[in-house]
Amino acid sequence: MDTASKASLMQTIIEKFQAASKTGDLFGYWQQEMQLRQALRNAEDWINIRISDPAEYDFLKRGLYYGPGHDIFLDVVIQNMDNQAVVDSVINSSRQFVSDLLGRLKSHIISRHPAPQTLGFLINVFNDNIFSEYQDLVNVIDEDLCSYLMSRTSNKTLRRLLKDRLATIKEEKNYSAVTAKTATPKEWSTIHGDKIQLLNLSSKMLQELNQNILVNQAQTVVDKLLDCASLLFRAGLLADCMGLLAKTLIDSGFEKDNPFLDRSDSYYRQVNRLLGKVVPLHSLLIDPIHPRAYALENYRSLFPGFMPDPAALLYLDLYAITLKGLQGQRQYARYEILQIAAKLHNSRRDDCLAAGLVDLNRSRSLSNVDNLVKNLSTQLKQYPHETYIGLEIIRFCHLQGLTSLNKKAATDMLRTYLEMFYWLPGAAFLNDTLVKHLGPLAEDDCRIEAEDILSGQHIYMRQDQTDSPGQTPTYILQPPRLKKIMAMSKIMGVF
Repeated sequence: MDTASKASLMQTIIEKFQAASKTGDLFGYWQQEMQLRQALRNAEDWINIRISDPAEYDFLKRGLYYGPGHDIFLDVVIQNMDNQAVVDSVINSSRQFVSDLLGRLKSHIISRHPAPQTLGFLINVFNDNIFSEYQDLVNVIDEDLCSYLMSRTSNKTLRRLLKDRLATIKEEKNYSAVTAKTATPKEWSTIHGDKIQLLNLSSKMLQELNQNILVNQAQTVVDKLLDCASLLFRAGLLADCMGLLAKTLIDSGFEKDNPFLDRSDSYYRQVNRLLGKVVPLHSLLIDPIHPRAYALENYRSLFPGFMPDPAALLYLDLYAITLKGLQGQRQYARYEILQIAAKLHNSRRDDCLAAGLVDLNRSRSLSNVDNLVKNLSTQLKQYPHETYIGLEIIRFCHLQGLTSLNKKAATDMLRTYLEMFYWLPGAAFLNDTLVKHLGPLAEDDCRIEAEDILSGQHIYMRQDQTDSPGQTPTYILQPPRLKKIMAMSKIMGVF
């Protein structure tokens, strides 16, 4: 059936429902609605469908939301949020439904960049009970939408969320402006900017803070320490970032003026966001066999009062199983992965990896891998652990014959691994097994780049044993960029 007929089919079904509801035959109406709801599930094209009243809204929800048409119904609702009757229905819905809707809207905003004027309903739907869901959504909106909502809401909690987001956007702009003026050679370029520039900025900030500690007020000190911790994370110094955060939290000089344990406090939210990035990644690198336990212990001992994102813990569980599966040590790794993915999908409906794995459980193959790799790569800066774990799961699925990788998907995956490696040059992100798996499938230039790095790494590791006295060290003969990467990995202690 073509697109036009599907669109006509959905509209026709809605019209038949309206006609049936006016007959006065209650039993006949129920019977006909069951048939219409069944037909509705085959009318996949929702574009231009308009909801005229609450009865139509409820009918579409019954027919689509609780089955395979779950996401279609959410898309229909989003395009009808200019209708006050639909907005009222959403406001009166369960928290789970609103959470699902906001998750779908988050993906909608990232992929389509809708005009701010079409999202004014976010002001009406907001309430304190869905604060965490709104926080996730606000983290992806741009400056224009943020300013638009700020100018139209008087809700203090929502305004605080938007204000924090604007401050983050301003910080990112300021950082980009600084690094653009003082750019250093390309070999230090990473996903978060120039690594040397980031290290210089953090060092300079700490020196200035140390010199003026007595004249700065407590709030100014904390602001600068948190900014410095963020710079350390961007530079790839995960342990240093965590150490500085822990010191900032426990320093008795700031305890009274900075109630970090107040979850509505902007400091709490700022620290919590940064911990959500650094702790999971640090945990899987330091203790890949038991990353969940390691993460929980870090929160307990270093950051009491803060709690990890439950989804992050599920991702760490996925990683531990996937790692064993890649090593051939877990006979039923596939089934364990699918079980955890189902839990992840229930708690985070907009998660593309979880959705793909749930579909894998139904169809016995992981489909649409190109888009999945693209989505994972786009969230690398925000959730690096999720990107890395997602790519490792795709590798595992390919090795198990659960999906196939074309040249584009394999190249995009290997490039993303390389981006992670340039940011944090650790063997987890680039190793012989990984390149042996993806290299033959990827574009030649990408494969050669990865192989050259591994070659330089091996030479660097064995130069002391192979080079004779008086002979120019083999490592010195390597290309400058490779030498610097190897030296940086040695300094950072990740190899």
